[in-house]
Amino acid sequence: MKKQINLWVIALLLLITTLSHANQLPALQHASALTTPPQDISRYYVSEKLDGVRGYWNGYSLQTRQGHQIQTPKNYTQGWPPIALDGELWLGRNQFDFTSGCIRSSAIKPCWQNIRFYLFDLPEHGGEFSERVNAMRQLCRQLQHTTIRCVKQFKVANQQALISAFNQVIEQQGEGLMLHLESAKYQAKRVDHLLKLKPFDTETAMVVEHLPGNGKFQGMLGALKVQDASGKIFKIGSGFSNDERRSPPPIGSQIIYKYFGKTSRDMPRFASFIKVIESEK
Repeated sequence: MKKQINLWVIALLLLITTLSHANQLPALQHASALTTPPQDISRYYVSEKLDGVRGYWNGYSLQTRQGHQIQTPKNYTQGWPPIALDGELWLGRNQFDFTSGCIRSSAIKPCWQNIRFYLFDLPEHGGEFSERVNAMRQLCRQLQHTTIRCVKQFKVANQQALISAFNQVIEQQGEGLMLHLESAKYQAKRVDHLLKLKPFDTETAMVVEHLPGNGKFQGMLGALKVQDASGKIFKIGSGFSNDERRSPPPIGSQIIYKYFGKTSRDMPRFASFIKVIESEK
């Protein structure tokens, strides 16, 4: 009887531990937009910016950046190491909508067969990025028969070579490049030593109000009033199809918008709607 009670206590503790970690935001590092190329580009590792779904492996389960557990097919994470991994669930260039829909579905779909986890950092390694790159390469050699792949990290000699690599990725429908300072430690916040180079930048915002349209948009959406993560409120009036103007993103929903730099008041310049972020199931 005592042994049976002890088993119930252990089971209860495991359940409490699981619930306490549910939907807890992973401590992730976030990149800043590249506005001015670094003077010494040779100190940076360069990689392609993958347009997939970010995934965080905490050693025993795979989570989204919002802390929601990702339901993977049976054996998908078989052989994965019991350490923290930061990466991207990716199917290929220009496949974000399909990849996102597959991953966020409540049912396991056949599309998972071609999705791989592309590792780009080791959050708990403790070393500089150059050391983490070597550790990741070694890890990927050991895990070559699993669903884990390593994002290719390379160096360029100068800014001209960087622009050439960037143009090549864009021509092949890639999203852009990432630049990571070789001496940087992993920090769970937005940092200046990890930079993203894109034709335009993107961010997320929450819809707070629908503003009515005029003229040809009479009776439809004119613009969205949105609030970004820093609390700034602004309008987005372009990028919508007529169908989206007739049935705009619900108030409270999250959207992705693009913009071209910031104004002197630190507001997004030429903000334009891209898509609604589907709620996770």
